[in-house]
Amino acid sequence: MLNEITRAFLKENGISIRHFSKCTDIEYSTCSRWLSGSRNINEEQENRVCEYLSKYAMISVGNCKE
Repeated sequence: MLNEITRAFLKENGISIRHFSKCTDIEYSTCSRWLSGSRNINEEQENRVCEYLSKYAMISVGNCKE
């Protein structure tokens, strides 16, 4: 679910996976596979995604993982 929200946000805002991976300090290949649904990310990476979304997408971190 979080990957779907993130993928939609990136697409709607014209943000590349490469840029997103740099901003979250998650390897590009990991981001790409996670966003496509073919792999999971660990809790630390999930927290970085939530921080990114709370900063740029106005999604509160408390609700980020739901």
